[in-house]
Amino acid sequence: MNDASSTTLPGLDARQQVAALLDEADESDIDTVRIATSIDVSPIVREGIDGGDRSPFSAESMVRAHLYRHLRGLDFIQDLSDGLQDTPSTARKLGFDPAQIPDRSVLSRWWNEYFISEARDTIESAAEEIVEYIHDQALPLDTAAYEPDPPSGESSRTKKRRKKQKRKEVLQNTRDWLYSGIELHREGPTRYSDNDYLDLLAHLGLENSFANNGAEGFKDEVADIVEEDDPSVPTGDSLIHHLRKFDPDELFTLFDELNDRLFQVAKEHGLFDKPVDLAIDENAVPFYGDRNLPMVTNIKPKAGTSYGYKFATICIVGDHGRRFTLGVVPVTNREEMRASVLDLIERAEEHVTVKQVYMDRGYYDTQLVVDLQRAGYPFIIRAQITKKSKELWENRPEDKDVNFELGSTMERKTKPYAKTKVNRIVAAGISEDDSHIAFITNRAITQESAEQIVEDYRDRWGSETSFRVAGDFRAKTTSKSYAVRVFYYLFSMLLYNVYILTNAVVRQALGIPPSDTPPITAKDVLRELRRFFTPPPSP
Repeated sequence: MNDASSTTLPGLDARQQVAALLDEADESDIDTVRIATSIDVSPIVREGIDGGDRSPFSAESMVRAHLYRHLRGLDFIQDLSDGLQDTPSTARKLGFDPAQIPDRSVLSRWWNEYFISEARDTIESAAEEIVEYIHDQALPLDTAAYEPDPPSGESSRTKKRRKKQKRKEVLQNTRDWLYSGIELHREGPTRYSDNDYLDLLAHLGLENSFANNGAEGFKDEVADIVEEDDPSVPTGDSLIHHLRKFDPDELFTLFDELNDRLFQVAKEHGLFDKPVDLAIDENAVPFYGDRNLPMVTNIKPKAGTSYGYKFATICIVGDHGRRFTLGVVPVTNREEMRASVLDLIERAEEHVTVKQVYMDRGYYDTQLVVDLQRAGYPFIIRAQITKKSKELWENRPEDKDVNFELGSTMERKTKPYAKTKVNRIVAAGISEDDSHIAFITNRAITQESAEQIVEDYRDRWGSETSFRVAGDFRAKTTSKSYAVRVFYYLFSMLLYNVYILTNAVVRQALGIPPSDTPPITAKDVLRELRRFFTPPPSP
């Protein structure tokens, strides 16, 4: 399967193909499944798929399934999954084995990760053409409702073309200044530029691969892009060699400088000009080497290890959990965690007006709460389940799923001693394992505002999703160098911010509501960055 990052996919001529089908077949034998299976989707299969080689499902079946989904007007992939499970005959006609029908997660992975953006656009455009033709022919098929473009508005094709143009414009401009701000410690003139190494690193993030194996894959992909049999690209060993030379403190300073520039771009587009909610969280990166190396600390068991690196982050958190990272600091113990909170908030205040700060239960700490109250920062912290919270939950009003207590005492009875008053909230648990969840806040609350706080926390927290997407930008490494680990982590956070910014600008340009699925995927961002790679001339 091809990456096709530099390929413009041809249209499927779907309208003409359906017209030919209707000429050849009896109208009573035509339905959406027959249409989806009769369209020639080979251009997408050949040039529009990037991944899925090890999947038990064929690319052609997946393309037809998602074409069928759009023909039916199924807004959610879950609806497609349910339909295939309920009607194995439909799955069989689309090319699946009825004994092994893909579930929602598999269908979603193919659509969002393995289909390049041009493939998704081509499928959507083909479905729109077919639905319009079916409407014009007044055929009684179970297709989506036909919605003609308003006379004074843009067609869907024009919007998609503008989406591509805006994406390319933002990413090319961002790449230019982002890469120019990162200088690797290379001795004297070398064959490869800093940009060459950063493009390689972006590719490693795209494939979530290790340096050496990823460099070989990068060479193959560049060969397709520049149409050369043996293009010159950096090696994985040379990339790691240059990254080891960084001082970790230098990298955190560099991240702040580059992120400040990225934030200014966001401000130029009118983003974050109102008071914002902030979220502070710890992100752990597993480590499998010597636990006594600098900055390695205990983490919650993850991926077969209880050791790793910890980073505290502060993010602007918008609707539906989408985040823009403003600051990152390393932490190794609870004292550093506590100190990092005020430092991160002060950094954020250099850019935005703080509305309130969300924190997870890892920050449920009496001394930290005292410090936040003294500084005057409004906070909402997920609290640990205590005897007091259990009593508050059990004594809630019968008709309420939220209860609260004003002036609840919070006390640390060991050194360093601390005591304060907070407002405590309890609510129904998020998962079946939790009978209830608890929060503390210094905001004034009523029954109505307590319910709103719980709803906002659930909607805006989104930490697992955000860090999972940020992980889509991160290469893998077995290097024991802390500098390499920090560079990989910070570079992925910068690219994640680029992803957030690109989506915000495209949404703004096309009028896409924030509640809709992001128009640009993480893979789209990395593919577009890689597309600009130009190998050096042969020696």
